[in-house]
Amino acid sequence: MNFVQILTALALVGGLAVLNGWIYVKNKKTPLPEGCEPFRESCSNCPAEEDCVLKKVERSVKQ
Repeated sequence: MNFVQILTALALVGGLAVLNGWIYVKNKKTPLPEGCEPFRESCSNCPAEEDCVLKKVERSVKQ
């Protein structure tokens, strides 16, 4: 391999690393959609637990 090929490969890898970092930062700044809260085991933030799909699935699996 000659010097130009090595520099081209390094530039390509470096460019991909910079692109990956830029996309990661932009993704972190994106706000979560309305109603997309992190899952909690107790479902304490659920206003109507009887309508909760997760609770229904848990009950059907236990039976």
